[in-house]
Amino acid sequence: MKRILIVLTLALSTFYFLLSSSLALAANKEITLFYGRECPHCQAEEKFLDKLTKLNPEVKITRYEVWHNSDNRPLFESESKKYGNDRLAVPLTIINGQAILGFDTDKTTGQEILQKLGIENKGEKGDKEVIKVPIFGQVDIKKLSLPTLTVILGLVDGFNPCAMWALVALLAFLVTLGSRKKVLIIGGSFLAASYLASFLYMTAWLKAFELVAFISYIRYAVAFFSLIVGFIYLRDFFKNKRECEVVDFKQRKKILDRMKNIGSTEFWVTAVIGAVILAITVNIIEFVCSVGLPVIYTQVLAGQHESSAAKYGYILLYCLFYMLDDFIVFIAALFTSRVLTFSGNYSYYSRLVGAIILFLLAAWLVISGIPK
Repeated sequence: MKRILIVLTLALSTFYFLLSSSLALAANKEITLFYGRECPHCQAEEKFLDKLTKLNPEVKITRYEVWHNSDNRPLFESESKKYGNDRLAVPLTIINGQAILGFDTDKTTGQEILQKLGIENKGEKGDKEVIKVPIFGQVDIKKLSLPTLTVILGLVDGFNPCAMWALVALLAFLVTLGSRKKVLIIGGSFLAASYLASFLYMTAWLKAFELVAFISYIRYAVAFFSLIVGFIYLRDFFKNKRECEVVDFKQRKKILDRMKNIGSTEFWVTAVIGAVILAITVNIIEFVCSVGLPVIYTQVLAGQHESSAAKYGYILLYCLFYMLDDFIVFIAALFTSRVLTFSGNYSYYSRLVGAIILFLLAAWLVISGIPK
């Protein structure tokens, strides 16, 4: 019971550490809005801005319709390029050299506009975007730090040991051969290929979500998916499932036989190629074991106002912390000739942690929207 309480506390506290300082208030009270006439998000923002100017006459708004007015397109394309709006999505709001892409609700994006203008929210207390988290109470999730979110979710996702069993088995076999060189080259090749496979997998999800970013219901579909996966994790936890069941016994035996062939060969090129192919094969099979958090994270990342290069950087950071335990196992095997293993409790409690995180993220997506 004590361990369960510790795990629950750690999982629930992640949102507490995700908070970061607010954006600096903008001194300029001028807004440039690029919008499309039939765009529902644009219409919602225009209504918000109309109310804003009535309450704050000092705010000046310049509007450019870009779907039907071709004269406004060159400026729109120029500003979009400047602020990383590669998909030329609307609405695009520019305030004092800072851009906001998209518009969710008055309580989310509207509040962000007020912050950039340096205007206090004249609404009630309920205008703040918060969710109630046990132990820590109300948490303002609009003040999320994307790097912190990346690190936390990468670590939590890395609790899943399903994709690690192959690395542990390979290193265990290589260590018995008494060759540190084989551990370094073959084990390192396997680890590098696994990292690359994880990066490509998450990049594919990111691109998919960017392609359908204009469909507002995608966010709710992903939240629903998050709940389903969370309930599956929770079910497995209460059923006391302590083993990863993605790979059956026959598949495991085939993979282990291939490992022995790779480790036994004296041809280094063949060994490296074999390790890379094995890593990609194992990761493709095992991705289903941790599909929930990568899907949720890349959906959140797709909604951020970041350049493509920055988004790829965040995925690289996520994968680094996702595979942190793999790196620890590899380094231990390389320098101590011992292979660290994780008990069934490792898999068991990771399901509980994963379920809690998925439930919190589902609530985040539905109640508060994606932080811009």
